[in-house]
Amino acid sequence: MTRLTENEGGINLKTLIAMTVVIFMLLTACGEAAVQGGDCGLSFLEEAGYEIISLERSGTITFTEKNLNDLPHQQIWAVQNVEPEYYLNEPLVTCTFTIRNHPHDIMFDKGVTLVTVLLSGSEVIGGWSSPVASKDTLIGAPYSIDGRTAEEVQN
Repeated sequence: MTRLTENEGGINLKTLIAMTVVIFMLLTACGEAAVQGGDCGLSFLEEAGYEIISLERSGTITFTEKNLNDLPHQQIWAVQNVEPEYYLNEPLVTCTFTIRNHPHDIMFDKGVTLVTVLLSGSEVIGGWSSPVASKDTLIGAPYSIDGRTAEEVQN
């Protein structure tokens, strides 16, 4: 069995653990920064008249010329009101909330809807919504943040 110790010119176990912790903190900080440093789009949703039930998760998504032609990126961008060119190759923060008072609550008779807010820095640039079939199962392609289909957004 090989034992990691203070070795000749290599990395010791304490350094390896410290580096792993720092890398993990940096990777998780991107999505959490919007939650901690701002409201992650919460006030945007409240101003739109939605009742916030809970913040489900936060993270990041990056759109590229290549993945805009692939699912799910293509469907997500199809329900945005902004052009993708301004945001290509930029990690965008996503914050997913369970909300009430959304058109899907009645349309799909579930009482709640999942909405993901899309942020560039602290600016809300869009998002998408999905009716909830069960706790973690979504129904169909994403809708715009206010519940419109891709066809309705593009017209």
